[in-house]
Amino acid sequence: MARTAPLERLEKGVKFARKGDLTAAIDCFSEVIEANPEFTAAYNNRGISYASQGEYEKAIDDLTMAIKLDPDNAEALNYRGYSNSALNHYDLAIEDCTRAIAMDPSDARPYSNRGLAHFGKGDLRSAIADLSQAIRLNPEFFAALNNRGIVYAKGRNYVEAIADYSKAIQISPQLIDAYVNRAAAYVAKGDRAKADADLAKAAQLKATAGN
Repeated sequence: MARTAPLERLEKGVKFARKGDLTAAIDCFSEVIEANPEFTAAYNNRGISYASQGEYEKAIDDLTMAIKLDPDNAEALNYRGYSNSALNHYDLAIEDCTRAIAMDPSDARPYSNRGLAHFGKGDLRSAIADLSQAIRLNPEFFAALNNRGIVYAKGRNYVEAIADYSKAIQISPQLIDAYVNRAAAYVAKGDRAKADADLAKAAQLKATAGN
């Protein structure tokens, strides 16, 4: 591989990842790592790609290597926290996200991921606090709004949950989960008509996505 090839392959992998072709992206990042085993960005991007397709253990391995090579890598810490949370390693997730927040308090993502870890541990108050901070930092963060709605619903605060789901839908009208979650909240409040309307919309979006 030529001297400039690793960087070119890295950039190509990033383009594949942005298009959603994670398999091709991972192949590119793997080629870069084979050519240069200390290329931090390649481990970082491959780890994120693994996390995006649900291969969390592989993601953690790569992101751990990225952090070893660059201990101040807040993005790698954030995604390792996300991956640890997905594997129910909530304390590790909270530790990683807290470190990422200390490095960049303006990034909404680690607050959101730490909030999900708190939720996984059953700490609804801390989950709400972190997800609310994520939303303050990024008011268009529809995933955080949807997740805060889930936490509110868990605490039977259905009015607040519906408000969050509705805001998430306003920002991202194709967000099927938000319609399904809002329907469940409407059912809990006894409003079957609105629940049925949301479920019908979710079904329509699923059918459209399948075509």
